[in-house]
Amino acid sequence: MLLRTFCFITAMLALPLMAQETDAASTSEGEQAYVSDELFAFMHAGPSRNYRILGSIVAGTPITLIRYSDDREFVEVIDDRQRTGWIEAINVMRDTSLRVKLPQIQQQLSEAQAALQDARQNAESLQQQIADLESRLNGKNRQFEQLQAQVEQAEQQLSSKDQSELHEWFMRGGMIALAGIIIGVIIPYLPKKKRNRDGWMD
Repeated sequence: MLLRTFCFITAMLALPLMAQETDAASTSEGEQAYVSDELFAFMHAGPSRNYRILGSIVAGTPITLIRYSDDREFVEVIDDRQRTGWIEAINVMRDTSLRVKLPQIQQQLSEAQAALQDARQNAESLQQQIADLESRLNGKNRQFEQLQAQVEQAEQQLSSKDQSELHEWFMRGGMIALAGIIIGVIIPYLPKKKRNRDGWMD
């Protein structure tokens, strides 16, 4: 069990080195490359650690490859300060270094945040417009309900007035009919004047 764990840890630690070796092996002379994301890489006067150290190159610095050593352990490069020297091939990688990627990522993050802020502002503006439209719609609905209530009230008043007038006409007609009946009953009982022989009434 301990042996398996040790092998697993060793393999995990070796992965970054294998990746760097793959990058170094896949780069060609004259190609643009970068110093791997370590602290720095020493620049030697020749293709070996036994040669004099000319200086160091900071991690992430872009370099131009000139040629590889016969054993491909070292590569001659030109750094960003136009210095020429040899560095270990394991410190060379093709992908853009984190030192270069970080400002780009920060810029992209800033742009994404600005776009998100604009989207939020637009969303808030749209929500405000929707709220205004809903408020106007509610106001129109209230006006419609008020007008509808007024119309219903007017219809009720008109119906009540019509019924009142109709009742009044019925009452008047009934009174006239009753008066006619009373007159018709009374007239036969009224005394009649007698006529003289010569046709004149007394």
